[in-house]
Amino acid sequence: MKNQLSLTIVILIIAALLFSSTFMIFMSYREKRSVILEQSAEKAMMVAQTIAAQIDPVRYEVIAVSGETDEYWYTVRDSLRSVAFYTNALYAFILLPGYTDVVTYFADTSTPLSDHAPFGLWDTLDVIYYAPEMFTAMNTAVAGTSGIIDGGDFGSTVAGFAPVLSGDGRLLGLVVIEFSVDDVLAPVNRFAVFMAIIALIFSAVFAMFAVIIVRTQVTKPLNSLMTASKEIAKGNMNMKIDKSRLPKNEIGTLAVDFASLVDMIRNLVADFETMTSEHLSGRYNFTLDETKYSGAYANLAEQMKAMTNYYVQNTVENINVMKQYSEGNFDYAVRPYEGDWQWANEAMSNL
Repeated sequence: MKNQLSLTIVILIIAALLFSSTFMIFMSYREKRSVILEQSAEKAMMVAQTIAAQIDPVRYEVIAVSGETDEYWYTVRDSLRSVAFYTNALYAFILLPGYTDVVTYFADTSTPLSDHAPFGLWDTLDVIYYAPEMFTAMNTAVAGTSGIIDGGDFGSTVAGFAPVLSGDGRLLGLVVIEFSVDDVLAPVNRFAVFMAIIALIFSAVFAMFAVIIVRTQVTKPLNSLMTASKEIAKGNMNMKIDKSRLPKNEIGTLAVDFASLVDMIRNLVADFETMTSEHLSGRYNFTLDETKYSGAYANLAEQMKAMTNYYVQNTVENINVMKQYSEGNFDYAVRPYEGDWQWANEAMSNL
C-alpha cells in the first residue's frame, strides 16, 4: 500500500517520457525519411540526365528504328551497367517513346542488387509496374522524379527520368534510374533503431532517478503522515513529525500544516487535562486561557470555560445559601435557575 503511490507516479512519468520520446523519434524519422527519398529521387534524375547527355542521338535512333543491336547498343548497355554499379541503383534502363498498355525497352541492365534478367531491345512490360510521373516525363520530354513506386515483385523504388532527344528536339527515349527504397532508407532505419535504444536507456536511467526522487519527496513524507494520522486516530497524541526532514515542496507544506494541527489538538487536550486536575484538587477558580488559540479552537476553549464557570458558580452560590441559612439568615435570596437546575430552588425553598 505504501509503495503504490510512488509506483504509480513512476509509471506515469516513464509512460509520458516514452510517449514523448517515441513521438519525437517518429516525427524525426518521418521528416528524415521524406528528405532522403526526395534526395534519392533527385540523385536518380541527375544520373539519368548524365547518361542521356552522353548518348549519340543519331546512332541511337538507327538502333531504335531497326530493332537490331550493334556495337553502340552494347556500349550504351555497358554504360548503364557501370553507372548502376557505382551508384547502387537497383534498375537502370532506357525506354522507347510511346506506350499503350505496355512500355518498350531500348536497353536494360542487370545489377548486383536486382534479381531479374535484363530486358532486351524491343522487349515489353506492363505499364502497371511504372510510376505515373514516368509517363508524364515521357509525354512532356522533361526530366522528373517519382515518389515511391510499388513495383510488386520488382520491389519498391524511387526513380528519376531524363529524356533522350534528337537534334531537332524529338523524344527518342527515356533514361530511367531507380533506387531501392529499402536500401535508401537503411541508414535512416538504423538511426531510428539507435535513437530508440538511446531513448530506452535514457528512460531507464531517468526512471531510477525518478524512483529516488519520488520516494524522497513524496512517498516518505506521505508515509509519515499516514502513520501519524493512524496513531492520532487511536488517541496517541504523543506522535510527532520531524519537520526538519520534510521536503521543501507541497507535500512538506502539507506535513507541516498537519503537524501544526496535531500540536494544536495536543495543547488543547493538555489544557483540558490540567483544568480537570486543578478542579479535582480543589482549585475551582482555575480556567482555560482561550487567547492561546484561534478560530474554532478558541471558540471550543471559550465554551468549555463558560460551561465550567457555570457549574462552579451554581455550586458556590448554593453552598453560600447553605452558609447563610446556617447563620440564621433565612431571608437570603436564591437566584432562580433554569432547566435541570430548578431542583436547587425547590430544595432551598423546602429547607
